[in-house]
Amino acid sequence: MNKREAMNHIRRFGNRFDRFRNAGGAGGSGGRNASKRPKAAPNPASRKSNVFNEQVRYAWHGAVQDLKSTPLATFLTVMVIAISLTLPSVCYMVYKNVSTAASQYYPTPQITVYLEKTLDDDAAARVVGQLQAEQGVEKVNYLSRDEALGEFRNWSGFGGALDMLEENPLPAVAIVVPKIDFQSVEALNTLRDRVSHVQGVDEVRMDDSWFARLSSLTGLVGRVSAMIGVLMVAAVFLVIGN
Repeated sequence: MNKREAMNHIRRFGNRFDRFRNAGGAGGSGGRNASKRPKAAPNPASRKSNVFNEQVRYAWHGAVQDLKSTPLATFLTVMVIAISLTLPSVCYMVYKNVSTAASQYYPTPQITVYLEKTLDDDAAARVVGQLQAEQGVEKVNYLSRDEALGEFRNWSGFGGALDMLEENPLPAVAIVVPKIDFQSVEALNTLRDRVSHVQGVDEVRMDDSWFARLSSLTGLVGRVSAMIGVLMVAAVFLVIGN
């Protein structure tokens, strides 16, 4: 091998080495660039779900540890929360039952209207029509003077004494039954005042003492239930906060 051939071999070897080095550098650069590629951002919903699961797991672990370390105190705390949540519901059920019993088992309030004795049957019928036309009146039950005398005779047992009287001392009576929407104490008082101003009406009576007491009792139960509910809910927040 002469000098020229040796130089050619050296050049070819150098060219091959350069190509190999360039290929290796490109591969290494690609690998480095691939390693520096940014990672895909996680899904926000998945991130929130993971955070929530971690919080639940942490809270559950803390509750179990508290239960193991202080079982009596934890049991008392759970009982306080349970009672605080149950008592308002019980009070509300009592209030609803009292209201239902009051509306079902107590008689409907009525207004008794005594007509003037000087009215004849036609005039009394006109007065009854005016009473029926009043706002809030469901119906009017009319008793003439003779019917009122007969009922009083049967009820009192003073038939002999009544026969001794020259004329009927009892007036005609109209019993006004209010509608359901007008059975509160305020509505009944307003209706009684309107009825008393009807011409031909002598006297108006309303036995509302029991109804007023019942309404007051029902309202008191409702207010006490609401107050207990607010206090119990506040107690729950205080217990959980501490």
